Amino acid sequence: MSLSELHSLLPLLIPAGMSLIILLLGATPMKSVWLFRLTLLALAGGAIALYSQTGGAPHTIGQFVVFDSLSRLFCGLLYGATFFVLLFARQTIIDENEPGEIFCTILLLALTGMAVVATATHLAAFFLGLEIYTVGLYILIGYRRNRSIGLEAAVKYFILGAISSGFILFGIALLYLELGQLELTALATRLVDPVYPINPTMWLTGTAFLFVGVGFKLSLAPFHMWAPDVYQGAPTPITTWIATGSKTAVVAFLLRYLSLSANGPNFLHIVEIIVIASLLIGNLLALYQNNLKRLLAYSSIAHLGYTLVPVCIGGTAGWAAAIFYLITYIITVTAAFGLLLITGGEDANDLDHYRGLAERAPGRAAALALTFFSLAGIPLTAGFIGKWSIFQVALNGGHYLLAGAVILGASLGAFYYLRVVAQLYFREPESSDAPPAFTSPLLLGAIGLVLIAIVAI
Repeated sequence: MSLSELHSLLPLLIPAGMSLIILLLGATPMKSVWLFRLTLLALAGGAIALYSQTGGAPHTIGQFVVFDSLSRLFCGLLYGATFFVLLFARQTIIDENEPGEIFCTILLLALTGMAVVATATHLAAFFLGLEIYTVGLYILIGYRRNRSIGLEAAVKYFILGAISSGFILFGIALLYLELGQLELTALATRLVDPVYPINPTMWLTGTAFLFVGVGFKLSLAPFHMWAPDVYQGAPTPITTWIATGSKTAVVAFLLRYLSLSANGPNFLHIVEIIVIASLLIGNLLALYQNNLKRLLAYSSIAHLGYTLVPVCIGGTAGWAAAIFYLITYIITVTAAFGLLLITGGEDANDLDHYRGLAERAPGRAAALALTFFSLAGIPLTAGFIGKWSIFQVALNGGHYLLAGAVILGASLGAFYYLRVVAQLYFREPESSDAPPAFTSPLLLGAIGLVLIAIVAI
């Protein structure tokens, strides 16, 4: 391996290597706060290594992973999401009653798996990275062993995750049976080979099985059954990671796969059906939720549908709109979960808990209102610009059904998001007690930055 290839791999090697060091240090009397700082150091080192590659030529390592502009962008998003998850989980890590080294180790290993998925140019590398980070999520969802709801969520996610992995593996097997390739570039070449034409039925079947598994990871309808229970049961930092990092990695792979297989038999009309179903089902089910974590779970189904609207259309404008919308969603939902954590704590997620919050804590109420305005797509927020961009792409591409679904979904979403804002400002509080104070200046500053980004974008 050349030095340039080794340099390209540093964003994967640094978190993986540091995870092993932290695991070994966990056997020493070292305080958990130092393990937290070492994890922060690993994230900083990986981010610096990633930034040092900006503008460089693409590097493909062993036909398994590639570091190009798309990979670097998505790896940057993954590092940013993991940074916030680590800040949200600081109290959990430094709690002397919990094994902090296990949390930090699994967090870094799962980040490595997500980065492998985001950079994968080979179906075997994609599946390996997927399993690395999903196994980590199984453990982190049930990390607090005294929370029965968390253990239940972990078991549900494990069972359904195993089923989705089976679909992905079977789809990969069918693709290999027909094409004799697992590397994406070679697969794209094989699709247009005039000498040995492919069997379109076999290719479409394999891609369909692969997409079923991917749909589960993205909680697209009708593969969304796990999302509300897992979002509610998981610790809030891990819920944030599922909503951001996990889905970012899979979207990165999906974009690469769809772009390289664009010359094969067209199956995007099937994707359009799933996207429209996600927009409608996600928003309709969110209407009935009084638990904010479950509400955000159902709304995430719709938001991933919005992300894939321009993917169905394709083209440079389509890819740009999809990536931009994903970025705005990651920023906004990170702020939302962070504010829920510092306002209501881990288990106070019912809507009634936030009644009259503007009287008790006007600053936090205003910040929460801003995040829900952005999720609803209200003007002067990042969410509005994201929704407008995908609506414009759908309209310009002549996909009027998708454009209509975006409008209908946004209208439904505005209803339940604004209902939360009304709860903050126009309902009497059940108690005059102030919400619990949160004393981490680092976390408050980080949430402040994403709130600024929501407006600045």
